[in-house]
Amino acid sequence: MTAAEKLEIDTTTIRQTYDAGFCCASTAEADRLHDLLTAHVQLLIPEVYALTPRMREDQRRLTDLVICRAKEHLEKRLEEWRAAPVTHVYDLATSSRALLTLYEYPGPLDEGQKTPVDAGK
Repeated sequence: MTAAEKLEIDTTTIRQTYDAGFCCASTAEADRLHDLLTAHVQLLIPEVYALTPRMREDQRRLTDLVICRAKEHLEKRLEEWRAAPVTHVYDLATSSRALLTLYEYPGPLDEGQKTPVDAGK
């Protein structure tokens, strides 16, 4: 993917969506939020993964765990999703929030490296 093709990370929209996911109480709302949260998680995983080589050891291990769990949530079969849609949306919201936090605050990186948030300033 070239820089021109790279998608912009809309942190405000991601926050609004995962906040709604944490408050989700109905199947209809879960249906509405599922695709949005899935898209946010899919967008954030490669961005956060790209930061891991420059992270400190402990932060890298945490990031690996968050990415692994996020991928597990994305791989749920339709039957699993339909059995507990509100719970699944909550799990996706948790993954989205964790990934966004790591994206914005990856901890100290190798010297001279900027976070994606710092680079945009």
